[in-house]
Amino acid sequence: MFVFWWVQDLNRVSFFLVLILIVGLGGSIFGFGNYVVIFLFSIISHKGLNISTI
Repeated sequence: MFVFWWVQDLNRVSFFLVLILIVGLGGSIFGFGNYVVIFLFSIISHKGLNISTI
């Protein structure tokens, strides 16, 4: 189950949440935050939150 594995790996999830938050806040100043967040989510969905394969 993807959801169970996703919740189980809290360190990796928290890393991406902080990364998205920082990029989102910083990007909103320049006006491209939404595009960066969508891009990150597309990578996460395809790679399954596996940092080593990004």
